Amino acid sequence: MDHIEPCCGCGYCCMKARCAISYLVFDTKDRDCPALVFKEDRFWCQLAEDDSKMREALYIGDGCSSTLGNTQRRAFLNGAGRAYLKKLKEDKYGRPRNYREVVPETHR
Repeated sequence: MDHIEPCCGCGYCCMKARCAISYLVFDTKDRDCPALVFKEDRFWCQLAEDDSKMREALYIGDGCSSTLGNTQRRAFLNGAGRAYLKKLKEDKYGRPRNYREVVPETHR
């Protein structure tokens, strides 16, 4: 790839296309991945949270090659990620997205 920027945790890649591993693990054909969660002001993959081999297999943390026209990434880099997420409550077909926010114990 010609241009790779550091990952900012905007979740764009996982929202754009679910990985094959998530289809094997979860019994759902939904476009949105059940393993994608939002916590600590960024998206995380629960499949790879404590598994370095899974992170490596999914290229998590290797950087972003989808920077051109990626308004979601731009919003996260500018500190407006939460505001941008309010727009993402529905996908382009009006279906609700199923990502969930993980709230720390102290904020429940």
